[in-house]
Amino acid sequence: MEEFRELLAARRRRKLERPWEFYRPLKKLAGFHVSKARIKAIIAANRAGKTEAHVAQVCRRALGQDPHRPDFPVPNYGWVTSVSNDAQRDILQEKFVRYLPPSYLKNIVYRPKRVWDQVILPNGSIIGFKSCEMDRKVFQGAALHWASFDEEPDEDIFDEVLTRLTDYKGDAWLTFTPINGMTWTYDRFIDPDTKNKDSEVFQASMWDNAKSVGGHLDDDEIKRFEEGIRDPIMRRIRVYGEYHSQVGRIYKSFDRKTHVIDELPAGMLASDGTINSQFDTYVCLDTGRCFAATFFVVDYFGNVFMFDEYFDESEGREGTIAFRGRTILNMCNKWGIWPDFTLDASSQFFIDLSELGINAVHGDNDVEKGIGAVQDYMAFNPAKSKGPSFLNPKFYVVGPRCPRFLFEVQRYSWDTPASSGSAMGEKKNKPRKKDDHVMDTVRYMLVKKPLPSRPPDGEDNRPIQALIMERVKSRAESRGRERNESGFGDGLDG
Repeated sequence: MEEFRELLAARRRRKLERPWEFYRPLKKLAGFHVSKARIKAIIAANRAGKTEAHVAQVCRRALGQDPHRPDFPVPNYGWVTSVSNDAQRDILQEKFVRYLPPSYLKNIVYRPKRVWDQVILPNGSIIGFKSCEMDRKVFQGAALHWASFDEEPDEDIFDEVLTRLTDYKGDAWLTFTPINGMTWTYDRFIDPDTKNKDSEVFQASMWDNAKSVGGHLDDDEIKRFEEGIRDPIMRRIRVYGEYHSQVGRIYKSFDRKTHVIDELPAGMLASDGTINSQFDTYVCLDTGRCFAATFFVVDYFGNVFMFDEYFDESEGREGTIAFRGRTILNMCNKWGIWPDFTLDASSQFFIDLSELGINAVHGDNDVEKGIGAVQDYMAFNPAKSKGPSFLNPKFYVVGPRCPRFLFEVQRYSWDTPASSGSAMGEKKNKPRKKDDHVMDTVRYMLVKKPLPSRPPDGEDNRPIQALIMERVKSRAESRGRERNESGFGDGLDG
């Protein structure tokens, strides 16, 4: 019995002196600590152990006690970046106190309000603390062995910190819940076409931290929490740590099953594959280093069909406005069209394109107005008959020829969605300026609200529905004019 007491006392002393050794990761997150990836991330639900894993990883690395990287240099210097000073003080610092003994916390440099700026360890390693609230210049200049992020930072901060790792070939890790939707982190860690090749991602739900599977949360409490989230999208994010394209997304009504078609409707294409000359066509351009052009045709009802696109990020000869302009003209020739051209209002290439024969008008760059127009054209009422004949919806995309549009529309989101409260993920500020070039051209097109195509006199073979619609609209407009001219019906006479 005495021997048992001594062993128990020794364990207690060891836990006080070396608390980091008593950290036990959740089964789903164990691979995070083993991974040799230069950049790794835990993208997980709330209360899924991600912050615990984050702090434990920092302590092991700074102390030279990482069992999976015994070769890591000591002393070393790294940064822990939080979304705010308050989040660091109230959440992270408490966890560091749990994993570092009091004797290791005697040399702390503070910022105002008891926020840590540096912890200088006895072995000479320095754990620096940064906040996304700080000026960007704060993230410049240093050479780091490692860097970590608690919750999702802005992409420019992430990139700036990564450059600090080049001197020592250091590594970085992030831990966050994807409450902001499909932001840059989705592109760089999840999307198979765009993700970092030297990165690795680990995911966990709240249920992976349930007591029934060896975790710390009561199963009934998880169930109560899950049932208390009425929004099914936020439930998937908060409880299961899943990305969802709808969070912060601008064009939520866009749906591939509804808006994407394999080819233009019968009658819009001539026998030789060109666009039928009876239909009005448009091309909208967004110039710059990334160049986008989108091709549209309007049917007899006023539906807008995007039937082709051109997107280019090339440099050198292929990146010149002359080369790109000729490419657009060649595409127009292929489709047998001479469209109305619209150019982004800030373009410096107006004259250059005119000299090529592309005589464009400047597009309406009122972003809020343009987004509203796109949302109106995409609107779909499932309770009504579906399809172009019913203007439900009024916008369609030929998917096989418009892959860039399909890429951007899922990622086009508000720049700064709220991170808490009833408006979480939905705060409207401005669109995120990334992967938006094709989206801009679609705005230029739909804000025009083009009239339905009308065939030349004597060649009117429009479907009967279009003729009826035009007649009804014309009579309504005529009656409206008659009422105003007679002085009645405007409700303004005193």
